[in-house]
Amino acid sequence: DVSDGDVVFVSNNQTGASSFIFKLTDGVEEHLEFAELRVQVRQLSLEARVRRNASVLVSGNVTLDPLTLDVSRNDGDQTGLPNVVLSILRAADSLKYGYVTVSGQRADVFTYAELLGDKVAYVQNSTLQWPPNDWIVLSAGSTADVQGVASIRVRVAIRYRTAPNSRLHANSVLRVDEGAAALVTSSQLNAGNLAARLAHDLPVPLGSVVVVYRPVTDARHGRYRHARTGAPLQSFTQADVDSEQVEYVHDGSESHRDRTLFDVVVSDKEDNVLSHVQETLRIRIKPLNRHPVEIDGESSVLRVSVGGTMPVPAAGFINVIDRDRPPEELHYTFSPSPAGSFNVRGDPDSELNFTQSHLDAGLVEFVAGGEAGDYFLACIASDGRHSLSL
Repeated sequence: DVSDGDVVFVSNNQTGASSFIFKLTDGVEEHLEFAELRVQVRQLSLEARVRRNASVLVSGNVTLDPLTLDVSRNDGDQTGLPNVVLSILRAADSLKYGYVTVSGQRADVFTYAELLGDKVAYVQNSTLQWPPNDWIVLSAGSTADVQGVASIRVRVAIRYRTAPNSRLHANSVLRVDEGAAALVTSSQLNAGNLAARLAHDLPVPLGSVVVVYRPVTDARHGRYRHARTGAPLQSFTQADVDSEQVEYVHDGSESHRDRTLFDVVVSDKEDNVLSHVQETLRIRIKPLNRHPVEIDGESSVLRVSVGGTMPVPAAGFINVIDRDRPPEELHYTFSPSPAGSFNVRGDPDSELNFTQSHLDAGLVEFVAGGEAGDYFLACIASDGRHSLSL
């Protein structure tokens, strides 16, 4: 029963330490020996860690993600976490100079799944030229998927900044997933202040001023294209950016950062250059499948009779963890061994290959060979990018 994972301990909703004394018997001898199992019962709770302060341009916005705020359970079980709801508390020093949006809509609550999906943002809306720092005070607790969890309270700091050495109204980091595309919006590039200043100083009608971004140095790990047609862009205008027609497309390489130096040219409709500055758009690439396959504790011994069959437990026999890949993408490949072979029920061809999802579903069996003895099995665990020899 223990080897099959059928024995569970159920707490009585009280925290503290306790011990169980087990009498071991083989059915013949009544008192072979005794074993003590010590149990420490903790209060199940959520844990939140602010990894870094959010940094936002004046009159800009910033995406909140797990690199800003990370939520976990203190028992290590991640079940139900995506559905945990985080509520904004109206503390005295909270959200004095901005508000929170989810998918572009103002909101007072959001889920951890929305935070993981980069859908949550802080928007600064103060009329102050240089507002003080702001705070977001959040609370999270039990949900239908995470029962009996003590609530948490966490403060996320919002720091205001200007774009480093930038003369634009906005020049903030563009974030994109590895191998994916991201819109370049007016939150990333906005030279409206240059156009407005020239229209005031010259003076010329503001509607006749055109802002063009021309790359001086190309992006090393991506390219720019028209968001609707997919056509390559050698240059683009502020109007293109404002109407969300410009995309940066990452090339899928193992890169974490990229940048493009632009010549920002302000001209009239007759192409007379009125002013120009050089600005660098910084690009942050979010890597995918970045966590390696890791050993998570000691592997147990599988005991089986000669010629017999033994179900392989989902946990214990192979103690491997991959933090960012689903079970169906974690593959195990075993070398041939006189000890025997594996069998995946419903897939007779899988003698030496199976996935973690097969293990979790209880579909994997070990079929012993013809000779008794102690054997070590050689295995490679892989998530498609990282491999680990066991």
